[in-house]
Amino acid sequence: MGYNLNHRVRHGYFTIPCFLFDNDLWAKLPKSACKLFTYLYFATHRCSSPCIRITGSEIEKALGMDSKTYQTAREVLQKFRLVRCTRGNKAGTPYEIHLINPETGEPFPTDAGRPPVAEYKPRARQADADAPKSATRRAVRGPKAAPGHAVDSRSSLINA
Repeated sequence: MGYNLNHRVRHGYFTIPCFLFDNDLWAKLPKSACKLFTYLYFATHRCSSPCIRITGSEIEKALGMDSKTYQTAREVLQKFRLVRCTRGNKAGTPYEIHLINPETGEPFPTDAGRPPVAEYKPRARQADADAPKSATRRAVRGPKAAPGHAVDSRSSLINA
């Protein structure tokens, strides 16, 4: 039986440095920091740039984190020198997040011909895009009664 690689064509792969696992650094990181680190590597892979510009609220929404958890995870990654985050002067401005090479402690170099910082906008979730609008309305209104029947407050059918 052959191995099916269709998922590879549609979704692709991204890499995380082996250094994190060889030195047990991954085990030292809290789960929220691991989740954020993985997402940042995914986002930079999507942009083909080791530095992205993204707001904290976009990351929080994509990962399902609250702002305090995101802030703590970001600080942990900076403490371990895995990322470098800089923020604009105004509140709500995007962070510039640079991935740091864990072996050297220096930022990964950008490719020649590419912008040094890439704007990353998370894609809309497929489930949200595919949800029919009528299903949402039906859920708010409740079930429809069959002809000749009425619906009571407990959503059970009563003969009319």
